Amino acid sequence: MTKKSKGTSLGNVSIRSMAVDTSAIVATLSSIDKYHRTFMSFWGTVNKSSVEFVTSEACLSEVHYLLPGQKKYRELLQVFLHELAVKIVPLDLIELARIHELMDKYEDLPMDFADATLVVACEQRNISHVLTTDSRDFSIYRPKHCKRFEILPGR
Repeated sequence: MTKKSKGTSLGNVSIRSMAVDTSAIVATLSSIDKYHRTFMSFWGTVNKSSVEFVTSEACLSEVHYLLPGQKKYRELLQVFLHELAVKIVPLDLIELARIHELMDKYEDLPMDFADATLVVACEQRNISHVLTTDSRDFSIYRPKHCKRFEILPGR
């Protein structure tokens, strides 16, 4: 595999890495999702080979729960993860403590486990761009490493 270049540009912003939330994966893979067209257009604007994409095991677990248990979706997911060279972030005990801290802090939303794992992965990797349809929650979350997340694709 070749080394990724400096990033991709969306508007005037150069982006080297993006976190991929459950909702972004579901919207991309499911043609009946109301955000499917938005994400298909978005993927057409991104130089996929120049961006590091990151997700969590918990997000993938949610994807498997939300999409029908059909072989077609499992195959599409595998292609999606492979084509984007998505890094799947594992958890350890130290991260679990931070995940629980975030879930306690945002329990009024409430923040689910998958969102918390993605926020922690972003904090550890200094990622400020999140691909999601969940702009309400991700615009509220305040990670340690940046003032707020940049939500993509823009609305």
